[in-house]
This record gives sequence, structure tokens and C-alpha cells, in this order.
Amino acid sequence: MKNNTTRKIILTTLSIVSAFVVLRHEILNLNKTEWFIFDSFETLFWYGLGILIAIPTTINAVKSYKRSNSKTYFIPVIILGFATILSLGLQFVQSENDSSVILWAHYDGDTNGLTLKLREDKTYRLENYSILGGDFIEGNYRIMNDTIYMDRKEPIGNDFMNDKLVITKDKVLFYLDKNGEYETGFFSMRIIEKK
Repeated sequence: MKNNTTRKIILTTLSIVSAFVVLRHEILNLNKTEWFIFDSFETLFWYGLGILIAIPTTINAVKSYKRSNSKTYFIPVIILGFATILSLGLQFVQSENDSSVILWAHYDGDTNGLTLKLREDKTYRLENYSILGGDFIEGNYRIMNDTIYMDRKEPIGNDFMNDKLVITKDKVLFYLDKNGEYETGFFSMRIIEKK
């Protein structure tokens, strides 16, 4: 009897650890404002660790249930199932934000770049990146005629980008030259998608 109680506690603890490891990583990614080139290795590590703990825990819990017919062995399986559903839900929320994009523009400066996504709900996501990583800035915008007005508090690359952007047929103009005119050549974002 004592052996069964210890087994239940160990399996439940392991399922909580597995759920915590994966969900913590997902929640941190949801609120992330920066990325680094090796982030995918970190994701692989945390998911790998979570799966490495979850699979033997689930197998052990099912075997223990079959031996003892005690329904409390389902607690670890329920915890892991709930964590899986929650993790998938967090990933769905992230992908849902990308599906509501009405304008997607990109500037590729070889070793650095900018990506702008305007969403239907009048929010934007701006990614400023280089070879090794980058950061995300989110905020609200409004469009009047062919001009996008962005409310942002952080400068991008020493004020490399204006708060006021101009939309043309196939570009988003963001950089003012030394004469105060919008650059229409190299320093402009190519429109990838526009609804």
C-alpha cells in the first residue's frame, strides 16, 4: 500500500514537472520581445525534456492502473493531457495573430532587416533583426489615405525608421533621406501581402 502511494506521488510529480517545463517555455515565448539565432535549440531542449519525462510517466501510470485498478493513476495522464491542450492553445493564439494580417511588408538589408505586419484589429508587429537575432515591437496604428501612423515608444536602430510610413503600390516607405524625403529605393519595404 505504501509502495502504491509513493508511486502515485512520484508519477504525479513527474507529470507536473513535464507540464511545467513545456508550458513555462510556451508562455515565455508568447510574451517574448527578442529572439536569438539559437532559440530553436532551446525550444527543442525544453520540449525534448518534457517529452522525455511525459512518455515514461504515462506508460508507468497506465501499467500501474492495470495492475491495481486504482483510478488515481489517471491523475498524471490528466495533468499531461491538460498541459498538451493548453500548449496547443497557446500556439493557436500565436498563429491566429498571424492569420489576421492585412499588410505584410519586408526590408532585407543583407545582414539586417525589418518586417512589418499590420493586423485587422489595428495592432502591428514590427521585427527588427540581424544575422544573430532581433527584437519585436508591438503597438497600435491607424491609416489615413496612404499613410500609416504608428504609436511606438522604442526607437528602431537609432531612429532608423519613422513613426509615419507611406504605402505605395508595391512598397512601404519608412526611411527619410538627408533632404527629409522618403527613400524609394534600397531603404524601403517590399509588400509581400496586402488585403
